Amino acid sequence: MSIGLRENDYIRFKHLLEYFVAHLEYIREYKDNTRGYNEYIEPVLENFKRTGQGYKGFEIQNQISNWCEYKPYNRICITVRKDQYPNNGCYLHWEGTDINIIAKWNQEKTSIESLTIANIPKEVNENLNELGLYNNTVPNDNLINFFNTYIEAYSEKHYNTINKMEEYVNLLKSNHNLILTGAPGTGKTYLAKEIAKAMDAEYKVVQFHPSYDYTDFVEGLRPIKEGSTLGFQRKDGVFKEFCKKALNSLIKSSFDYAYDALIDNIKKGNIKTIRLKTKESAELHIRGNDSIGWYSETEKNNKSSNLVSKDRMKKLFDVYNTLEKLNELSNINESIQSIIGGCDSSYYWGVLNYLLENNSFQSKPYVFIIDEINRGEISKIFGELFYSIDAGYRGENGKVDTQYQNLIPKEGDADFDSADADVFRNGFYVPKNVYIICTMNDIDRSVESMDFAMRRRFAFKEIAAESRIEMLDEKIEDKSIVEEAKKRLSRLNKAIEEIEGLNSAYHIGPAYFLKIENYIDKGNDKWDLLWKYHIEGLLREYLRGYEVAEEKIKDLKNVYDNNSNSQSENKENDGE
Repeated sequence: MSIGLRENDYIRFKHLLEYFVAHLEYIREYKDNTRGYNEYIEPVLENFKRTGQGYKGFEIQNQISNWCEYKPYNRICITVRKDQYPNNGCYLHWEGTDINIIAKWNQEKTSIESLTIANIPKEVNENLNELGLYNNTVPNDNLINFFNTYIEAYSEKHYNTINKMEEYVNLLKSNHNLILTGAPGTGKTYLAKEIAKAMDAEYKVVQFHPSYDYTDFVEGLRPIKEGSTLGFQRKDGVFKEFCKKALNSLIKSSFDYAYDALIDNIKKGNIKTIRLKTKESAELHIRGNDSIGWYSETEKNNKSSNLVSKDRMKKLFDVYNTLEKLNELSNINESIQSIIGGCDSSYYWGVLNYLLENNSFQSKPYVFIIDEINRGEISKIFGELFYSIDAGYRGENGKVDTQYQNLIPKEGDADFDSADADVFRNGFYVPKNVYIICTMNDIDRSVESMDFAMRRRFAFKEIAAESRIEMLDEKIEDKSIVEEAKKRLSRLNKAIEEIEGLNSAYHIGPAYFLKIENYIDKGNDKWDLLWKYHIEGLLREYLRGYEVAEEKIKDLKNVYDNNSNSQSENKENDGE
């Protein structure tokens, strides 16, 4: 196999593997046997990070920053666990999956013999010598095949994740506004981000709290200092700023934007001819009302009457808005003239073909994520935007004047700058490509219930603890710990539901069990530490006010530990 379109990816992957081997062999303190020491270790030795987990943002990831990004795929992260250098606790993995590359050592644990792609149906093992590392040549066929297998494993896992997201994505697209509710620790915020990623959307996360208000969210006055003078200036809030980016993306994906750009390029002489369907194109020129014409092919100085008007071109674009549709035309004269009437169809075909080949008319979705929406005072934060965020009023139909609308310069004002004009100067609205996902914990006693007017503008989806159990598989490397965590979680949640006054809304989410990684080196004590520092406190909050709270806590601890005197078994014994 020869190096193809991803030549740079293969080269960077080769460097990544070389660094990975060098790092592990160096921290085993066999400097004399460390391959790639001079190239990979010595240059960063002053700030060298021995351990860490790249996907969590640890600085160890900086050491592979030149080789870790692979578009349109994902980032490869590095994990090196303390005291586990020669073991499988050290690996490279695609972010968001458990598809790992691990090192296999020789018996003396002094050097790495092979690299293995793990956690796929059939492990792929490649001898280090056969990968051609450290030979200062282009990647060989073995390394290319190794990388291709790694990408295929990632892609399968990635698209399986997207398929799991399909229900949520469809729900969001249908309603534009979605609230994820559920028990604590079900990973609602993480899920919101995954939904945005599955949509290939740009997203932003904010968290509401009691002090959050309209000026933070929409717009408000902010102090500015000019010289010795202190004044105030209107500034966009985080949501309005986000909507401006989304609207700009929407505008750039529109027919008007593409057509006007073509006109501008013809006027500047950047585009002189375009390909026509049935004839040679003469030099282009622009007539009145931004119509496109061609110089006569026989008389250079005369301008022909073969014109393409913007209005008629827009009608044609509305029908044939993709290259696939345009290329399916067998008789362009009949097809085009049936839509816009008599014309020279070849010219209209040529302009439309150019626009479709050189522009993307698919606007990027923008997802705004509000974490803990019911912790803020909703009416104070949204103000008049209650109306605009309604799915039925997306776009200019939902235009409203904001509280500071009179402070935005408009055409005719002395301070109006057309080059830097505010797109919402004539009123604010939420663009059609903006979607809102919120998270909410219904049982949080520190917040008020959500306004009914706001509730009816959102679709609600409950996220059950059991439905998010895959979080444990994705985030915890040791599969024996994953299985034990699942058993404890399931037993505990079943027991919680048996307590009068509690239900599935009081379940313990799998995110709490991810904390087990903090105590991974504590042996048999790790589960007690997880209970003591992360789970027991939450359960005590649930049971506050219960007369027999201490007894119930003990019962739940027994269930958690799978002791024989668990609550469920006691109930069964009482009934015998």
